[in-house]
Amino acid sequence: MLRNIQVLIFYLFLCGCANQVFLHPSISKSSSGLSSLPEFLGRDDLQHTFLTLENGVKLQVSLYTPDNPTASVMVSGGNAASLSEVIYYHRYLLNQNLQVTFFSFQGFDKSSGQASLSTMFSDAEQVLARQQREYPDIPHFYVTHSISTSIGLCLSRHAALRGVVLESAMDINNIADYHANKSSLSWLLTPVARLMTISIPDSLADCTLNSHNQKARAMFIHHPNDVLTPYVQAVDIFDAYQGEKVFIEARVSLPPQYHQSIWYDSELQSQILRFISQ
Repeated sequence: MLRNIQVLIFYLFLCGCANQVFLHPSISKSSSGLSSLPEFLGRDDLQHTFLTLENGVKLQVSLYTPDNPTASVMVSGGNAASLSEVIYYHRYLLNQNLQVTFFSFQGFDKSSGQASLSTMFSDAEQVLARQQREYPDIPHFYVTHSISTSIGLCLSRHAALRGVVLESAMDINNIADYHANKSSLSWLLTPVARLMTISIPDSLADCTLNSHNQKARAMFIHHPNDVLTPYVQAVDIFDAYQGEKVFIEARVSLPPQYHQSIWYDSELQSQILRFISQ
C-alpha cells in the first residue's frame, strides 16, 4: 500500500493536481474492504434520489426516514468508496429512530459534476442546509471516514451541527509529506508532496491548520496501526480541536491497512449511537 501511495504521489508530479491523489471516483465500486454487498441494500425503507445543489449539480443520496426521528445524521465515505458500500458500512445507524442521509460528493457514483477537493465542503454544507430545512427541530450530526473527515472538520464550525464522528482522521496538509518521508525515495517524493500540498484549496487546508471556532462535539476513532492515515497525525488533530471531544482507540480493524474499524466492532457502533443520542 505504501508503494501505491508513492506511485500516486509521483503521478501528481505528472498531472500537477492534488485531486488525482486524494479522490478516486473511478474505482469507488471496487476499493472497499467489503468484498460483496447483500440484498440488504434493496430494502424498501431506503429512498434513493438526488439533491440538486445551487449550481444545478445533482448529488446522489439515499435517505432513511422513520416517523418522528430524534436526530438527523449525514454520512459520507472515503475517497474511493461507493454509496452502497457506505450504506452497508454504516448500516448500524438504521432502525434507530434516526433520519439518515447517505450522500456522494460531486463526480462520485451517479452524482453529476467533477470530483474536486474544492467542491467537497460546499457539497456537505448544502446537504446540512437541506437537513435544517427538512428537520428544523432535531439535532444534526455528520459521520465521516478518511478524506471525509477533512470536510467534517470544516463543517464542525457550523452552528447547526451538533456533533461529528471522525474515523481515521486525515491531516490533509501533511499526509503526503508523512508518506514521502518514510519512503526510500524521499529525496524525490518529498518535493513532489510539497507541490501537492500547495494545490490543496485554502478553505480546506485551513480547517486542519487552524482548529479554532469548532462548535460541534467531536468523536475521533482511530486504529493505532492505520497505515493510510497515521495515528500520530490524528492525535495531533485531536489535541488541536477546540470543541468538546473524545478520542477512541479502535481495537478491531481490517488488516493490512487497519483503516476501517467501525464495521468490525459492535461496541464502536454502540458508542457512536450513544454519542448521537446525547
